[in-house]
Amino acid sequence: MAILPTNKLATKDLTNHHIKTVTVISNNYYIGFFQNYNSGSISLYLTNTGSLNISYTVEVLGVGYYTSGTISGTGSKIVSLSSILITGSYNDQNKGICLKTNSTNVVVIGQNDASRSSDTFLALPTVRMFSTHYIYYGISVSSGVSYYDNVVLIVGTENNTMMNLTVTQSVNVKINDTVSSLTSGSQYSFIVNRLQTVYIGSSSDLTGTRIITDKPVSVFSGHQCGYVLSLSSSYCDHLIEQIPPTTYWGKTYYIAPLQGRSVYIIRVLAAYNSTEVFMDCNNVKNSYTINAGNSFTVTYQIYCAIHSNKEILVAQYSTGDPMMMLVPATIYYNDEINLSTTSSGYNDYINIIVLKEYYQPSMMYWITGGVKRSLQSQSWNTITFNQVTEAYYTQLSVSNGPVTIMHTTTNALMSAVVYGFVYDRAYGHPGGFSVQKKIQG
Repeated sequence: MAILPTNKLATKDLTNHHIKTVTVISNNYYIGFFQNYNSGSISLYLTNTGSLNISYTVEVLGVGYYTSGTISGTGSKIVSLSSILITGSYNDQNKGICLKTNSTNVVVIGQNDASRSSDTFLALPTVRMFSTHYIYYGISVSSGVSYYDNVVLIVGTENNTMMNLTVTQSVNVKINDTVSSLTSGSQYSFIVNRLQTVYIGSSSDLTGTRIITDKPVSVFSGHQCGYVLSLSSSYCDHLIEQIPPTTYWGKTYYIAPLQGRSVYIIRVLAAYNSTEVFMDCNNVKNSYTINAGNSFTVTYQIYCAIHSNKEILVAQYSTGDPMMMLVPATIYYNDEINLSTTSSGYNDYINIIVLKEYYQPSMMYWITGGVKRSLQSQSWNTITFNQVTEAYYTQLSVSNGPVTIMHTTTNALMSAVVYGFVYDRAYGHPGGFSVQKKIQG
């Protein structure tokens, strides 16, 4: 299932001008993997959410790599990729990966897994908007070992893509065999082609690095091996997510705590200036005002409800052996969510959040291994904002493999994230976002 709405007419405020855009979804995924702390193995987890077989191809023109295969109806497949496809530094320019499928009924998860460091991301299909530009921002963590990079990795999806880049740290980038030294806060323009990769790496935080393009690109952001909380109370781990363009960020988010962790971290990033963010987390209220590309980080123990007046991006981080995952905004809630855990050996969990008006546990169930199981007996907890219940959440312990969460009411709105922990490693990513129910904010 694709992440973004197809054939929708939307009005959004981009750089202070209202423009109308028409969104078209393709069956192409442009993917990049950046270096783990000790290389690691990279894989794509493909889950078929329909009943018909799906064919796929994977190509990397820059290194002459190609493979293809078929995913059986309602089945899944692991596509192991060569480590030569990992972008290790700004010297690697042509390691963009193109995954093509003949159906949108597929969930694509990428994983970079090393012996003591791992994370996953939900891959997003290419989105073509008939508009003048696309805006993306990097998001990462503020702490790490000096010899591991915060990373923003850009993968071109079309030839002759004009890119304006503003970085938050002074870095070197290499484009078309030319190395450029970029100064923090200054804007630079480049041309990027299909499957070309642009690696931006720094020992300092790259959150807020801005990419503006005239054609869609894929942006991956995180850390080669970053710390969450202090170095003395955590371990470094690989962190990565694919970042959608700001047009598809949201204004309302609900967050549940992580099973097996006493606290978690939230990072909120603004798409526009004068963004007001209101948070009610376990009845503790806070408000913030931030500008485009700015962010703040907070620590919480239980649930969290977030409302804003303009679009924001929200990432949730685990502590201990950390991971990073984007939180679905309510505009992407749906009555059916397809998820997939990754490699075996983890303790795997799913957090489910359902809006109050659709809280009917007897009408909700989950399917794993082909077996349908009720959610009625689950322990459900409330999420309140200003002492008013707005949603409910529960946590599932699941076995390895694909999982489907369903509501018998076809217009129900709920979301889910999947994550897992094992000694020295962790992973996390959101469930498939709705392709049909993007609500205009």
